[in-house]
Amino acid sequence: MSTPTKFHLLKTRLFAKGSTEGVLPIPRIKAGFKTARGDFPIKTKRKYRPHIERFDWPVTVLGGEDALDQVPMPQIKGVRMRVGDVKVIERKGGLEGMLVSTRPDSLSPFGRKLRTAIFSQLHRLNDSIDWTSATASRDSKLRELESRRREVLQLDAGSRGRKREVGQLGIGSGEADEGVLGIEGSKSPET
Repeated sequence: MSTPTKFHLLKTRLFAKGSTEGVLPIPRIKAGFKTARGDFPIKTKRKYRPHIERFDWPVTVLGGEDALDQVPMPQIKGVRMRVGDVKVIERKGGLEGMLVSTRPDSLSPFGRKLRTAIFSQLHRLNDSIDWTSATASRDSKLRELESRRREVLQLDAGSRGRKREVGQLGIGSGEADEGVLGIEGSKSPET
């Protein structure tokens, strides 16, 4: 699960120096007015600036195959983002979870690059797994569970799929109705 050559420089730069761009789009500075409350409100110009900080986010897929073994996990350092977006990223399972679950058009250009790198790593991982043996072992486990279930229910393999006869359970025959229910002269459904 090595990093593709296309994203190798991206990975090296992110873990060593940090990023200069944000993963999510950062809103622009808005101009507006601040109005004082009171008898004589006065308008004063002001600017609304988003609260932007730099955060370090641990990564597993982008870190490569040895990312899970390292005690301090590899981190993308200095990702610029709004403080309000930190909760969104934590709710979605970290930076990689947010990149996978978010549509590309709602990410910044740098976020789209990271998302593409994650999906290329995931496709490479998917190609390296032998799914045929996993499916065969799953099918054998299902067959084993089905046979255990049949043993518990004490059904033989031949009775599966057939409907039971009405008199097989002792219900619906005249003798069973008289004996169990105490009804005389009840007719069975066969007559």
